[in-house]
Amino acid sequence: MAKKTIQQNTICSNADLLRGELFKNVCKKNHFIDETRIEMLVSLMALTKELEAGKAENLKRYKMSEGRFFVLMALWQADRPLKATEIAEGLGVSRATMTGLLDSLVEDELVIKTDSEVDRRIHSLVLAKKGVALMKVILPDHFQRIKKFTEILTKEESRTLVAIICKLLKGIKSFNED
Repeated sequence: MAKKTIQQNTICSNADLLRGELFKNVCKKNHFIDETRIEMLVSLMALTKELEAGKAENLKRYKMSEGRFFVLMALWQADRPLKATEIAEGLGVSRATMTGLLDSLVEDELVIKTDSEVDRRIHSLVLAKKGVALMKVILPDHFQRIKKFTEILTKEESRTLVAIICKLLKGIKSFNED
C-alpha cells in the first residue's frame, strides 16, 4: 500500500496539491532540501488557508468579518468604554482601518460612539444592546467550533504543536533576510 502523505490527508484544492507536488519534485531533482520539509510547509499552508476560510465562512453567517468580530470582542471584554485608538493598537490595525470598522458597526447599531466633551476627535465606544445580544450568540458558537476543531488533539499534542509552531515562527525571518 502506498504511503499517504500529510498533504493527502488535508483538505487541499487541486491547485494546492499541484503546487505541493511541484515543490517536492523540484527539491527532489535538485537536492535542495529534504522532501519532508516541503511536505510540512505545504501542509501548514493548506491548514492556514482552510482555517482562515472556515472562520470567515462561519462569521459570514452573522454578517461579520474577522475585523468587526475582534472589535466587538475587545468591547465585550472591556470593563469601561474604549477609545478607537486603544482598540486599534490592541488589534494592531491602522486608524483608517479602525475608522472603517467602527463606522460599519455604528451603522449596524452594534456599537455606540459618544463624542468626548473635551475633544470632538475623541470618541468613547461601547457595545450597544444589539451588539451585546449578537455577541451572546456568536461567542459560544465560535468557541464551540474552535473546541470541535481542536479536540482531535490531546492536551499534550496541543502543547507540543504550540511549541513546534513557536519554533517555526522564529524561522519566519529567513524569508525576509537579504
